[in-house]
Amino acid sequence: MDTKVALTRMKTNPDKIDWDAGSKAGGVEAPAGPAYPYGLTVDLNNESLEKLGITEKLPDVGASMVLMATVSVTSVTDEAIETEGAKRLRSVRLQITEMALMTEKAAKPKDTETVLYDGPQAAG
Repeated sequence: MDTKVALTRMKTNPDKIDWDAGSKAGGVEAPAGPAYPYGLTVDLNNESLEKLGITEKLPDVGASMVLMATVSVTSVTDEAIETEGAKRLRSVRLQITEMALMTEKAAKPKDTETVLYDGPQAAG
């Protein structure tokens, strides 16, 4: 199995942020939109952190980590809205069913298959 996957930068294009909708605080205008699109945040609670082996020290804010996951497609939407000039709106909802989280230093290409397939299996 080839485990080499190219990552895609998901940060919102600054040219597409609605700057007019931003708020002004102290004379500085802030962008209206977030740096990343809705739905790209993963929140991990105590139970999830324990399953991933993060039981003592939490990662520092701003630290880069590697997330690998198996997902199940739970919903697919493909529609056109007439009032938007027949603009096509599409979405796919994914449920993470298995995942691994590690520091970038620990994530070596040869580890990918081990983490995904040979690591401890959680009771499902």
